[in-house]
Amino acid sequence: MAELTTPRYTIRYATEHDIPDILRMIQELASYERALHEVLATEEKLFDTLSFPTSTDEKVRSKPGAAKTLLVVPKGDVSDTSGASNVAHDVAGKLEVETSGNAGPTASTSGNGATFVGGAPASNVAQEVAGQLEVETSDNAGPKPSEAGNTGKEQIAGMALFFNNYSTWLAKPGIYLEDLYVRPAFRKRGYGKALLQALARECVAKDYGRLEWSVLKWNKPSIDFYESETIGAVSNREEWEGMRVTGDSLVKLAESRTS
Repeated sequence: MAELTTPRYTIRYATEHDIPDILRMIQELASYERALHEVLATEEKLFDTLSFPTSTDEKVRSKPGAAKTLLVVPKGDVSDTSGASNVAHDVAGKLEVETSGNAGPTASTSGNGATFVGGAPASNVAQEVAGQLEVETSDNAGPKPSEAGNTGKEQIAGMALFFNNYSTWLAKPGIYLEDLYVRPAFRKRGYGKALLQALARECVAKDYGRLEWSVLKWNKPSIDFYESETIGAVSNREEWEGMRVTGDSLVKLAESRTS
């Protein structure tokens, strides 16, 4: 239901072959959100925990998981995405960080807000990493569009990673959008809205109650995007405060004695 093919792009569910791209986009988004040091995801962990329900490759087993991923794939000539991909490779090769939370914003506001960086400069991701890691994102690495075409591998423009939640008031399931991300080279083409609409279609088709996500309060480009592209339908319930327990605090809560 969420999958779609148009003359300009295809929206499809991710398969296990897409795990490297998913990980790179997670890292790119975390870098923009100033929380690259908090990313613990690996290809193996994503394989173990994500769902890949619509693989057409008989050699690839479909399996259940905690979340699904929609990808948007452009058709025809595409822009160079090497800048964004290089960031992830630099992260893997050069980044030696601790997950102690001693850099960037607090964990309670980092790393898993659904974010589309509408209107942000294409260099945002590279600048974030350059500032933290003192790396350069030159054009001498990563495939150019023509080279990428020769590999036969399609280029992924963005993703929507989501899972089901539930509303007791409505007695209906819904969709929680964990990450919405479009790579810098592919922005201003409607891909973010297309992914959001795909999830909305799935909600309507399955009679779900809600489509929900979080956005960092300082991320005005994303807030502006959501408010403009959802036809004013976003309800901002200021009386609700997001709460989260993670890491050592989660362990302490689980092991604490009850009175």
